[in-house]
Amino acid sequence: GIAVSTVDVPGVGRVSVYDVGGQNQFHKTHGFFFLANAFFILLLGLAIGGEIRNPRLLYIEAKYWLCFMRASIDKRSIPTVIMAASHLDLCSRGRIILRQVADYIRRMFAGKIIISSNTFALDCREPSSPEMAGVMRHLRVLKKQNKTLYPRLCEPVISKVLPVLRQQQQDLFIDTSQLVAAIKQRSPMQDQGTIDKVLFFLNDCAEVYQSSIYDIPDTVGYGAFSHFDQTIVQYFHHTFSNIFYNTLYR
Repeated sequence: GIAVSTVDVPGVGRVSVYDVGGQNQFHKTHGFFFLANAFFILLLGLAIGGEIRNPRLLYIEAKYWLCFMRASIDKRSIPTVIMAASHLDLCSRGRIILRQVADYIRRMFAGKIIISSNTFALDCREPSSPEMAGVMRHLRVLKKQNKTLYPRLCEPVISKVLPVLRQQQQDLFIDTSQLVAAIKQRSPMQDQGTIDKVLFFLNDCAEVYQSSIYDIPDTVGYGAFSHFDQTIVQYFHHTFSNIFYNTLYR
């Protein structure tokens, strides 16, 4: 099933954790978390049930999830992925195998996904291990780098413009055309390039939405995508995606 909790991670802060089932029928729900402005840890299991796994299976699993990720994220963005592996205590060659998998995946997804040069083979029973500390340091570096890509205009838009629009309309979801008008009213000299970056970022975080995304044609003849369906999609996109925004930028 799906379990939701909040944990305090030393050196990172409070993090919302969504434990989404790993069974095949739950895979589609993972797409809610594949956001252009987030970065990801792909954790592979070196062993299952005490048995060391064939390295070929790790290649197949990594390719499967990264293809799914690439197909789910806006083509204008290149996501960053950290490769990690568990059960190092059961596989003495775990670090070598993980580096080989990462090198293979890096070549396969060149120009489409950034695979971090740092890989982390972990014994997850040891939360204070040097490897686990290395993961935390690397996440802090990526977080700092990611914030430099965050357009300066986003902060006043989120803190001042969006609340006013929501209060006026009494609606959680703001259309991009309404937001553009509000931004230009507040900052008449703002260039369109910066506004486009802000819209891309906020749309990805589900702070705003583009109407055209939800105007799906009725290809089956009986209103397959109703207004109610649109509202549900927007609600869940907003709920799930905000965990990344809150973790990375607030």
